[in-house]
Amino acid sequence: SDDPLAAVSGRGVIMSEAEYKAEFRRLTKIYEDEKKLAEKREGRPKRAPKGYEETLRGDPTEFPLPLDGKITSRFGYRTHPTTGKRAFHNGIDIDGETGDAVKLPAAGVVTAVGVDPISGKFVVVDHGGGTKTSYSHLSRQNVSRGDVLEKGAVVGLVGSTGRSTGSHLHYKVMVNGKAVDPTKGL
Repeated sequence: SDDPLAAVSGRGVIMSEAEYKAEFRRLTKIYEDEKKLAEKREGRPKRAPKGYEETLRGDPTEFPLPLDGKITSRFGYRTHPTTGKRAFHNGIDIDGETGDAVKLPAAGVVTAVGVDPISGKFVVVDHGGGTKTSYSHLSRQNVSRGDVLEKGAVVGLVGSTGRSTGSHLHYKVMVNGKAVDPTKGL
C-alpha cells in the first residue's frame, strides 16, 4: 500500500510484520532527517517545551479551554447546523469574534497545519501520551508544523473558514486516536 498509516488507521489494509517494521524504519529515517534539517536551520536542537512532562501526567479533559467564550455546541449527537441531519459532533464549538486569539491549553508540538473544505484552516497539536488537540475554522494559523509550543501560545485566530455558520472555534481533544469530550473534567 502507498499509505503507511493504513495498517493502523482501520482502512482495511494489512501489512506483514516485516513490511510494518520496514515502513517504521523508513518513516523514522524521514523524521530524523527532517529533525536534523530543522536543527541545522535553527542552529539548535529542539527540546520538549516547558510544561510538556506535566501534560503527559495530566487528564486532557481537564485542560483549560483555548478560548474564553460560550460553548454553542457540545460534544455528542446533535442536529447539524448546516445539513439539518442528526450527526455526532466530535468536539465543542466555542463562540468567538473573528480575530480572537486561540491559546494552547497545554504544551505540545504542532503536527499539522492545513486547510480542509469542512474544517477550514486548522491546527493539530500533539501533547504526548497519546493526546492531541485540534483547532478548526481559524481565520489565521500562527504556527508551523514541527513548532514546539508552551502552554498559552497563540496557535491561531478565530474565524469562520470551511463549513461554518459563523465565527467560532471547533475544539477537539483526541486520546489514542479517539475523540473525547473536552469539557468532561471541567
